[in-house]
Amino acid sequence: MGQKDILRWYCNNNTNTVIFSKRGEIAMSEQKEKLVIAVKELAREGKLSCTAARKIAAECNVPPKAVGEVCDELKIKIKACELGCF
Repeated sequence: MGQKDILRWYCNNNTNTVIFSKRGEIAMSEQKEKLVIAVKELAREGKLSCTAARKIAAECNVPPKAVGEVCDELKIKIKACELGCF
């Protein structure tokens, strides 16, 4: 299964809205679970490329910060950051 297929599998047809607290934490657990699964599937050796992280954010319709927070929780580092989003 390719990277795009993985993202579509976990994020496609998502009708939920991500809700953030004042601290930026993801409040809706179903959406967060989808992000966690997508990040785990695409991360290799504890690292996720910036490009992959931005694709996850776009496919799941969440801000890059949400993906960054999930990566932080999972102790996954963003590598080759291109835009300073993470």
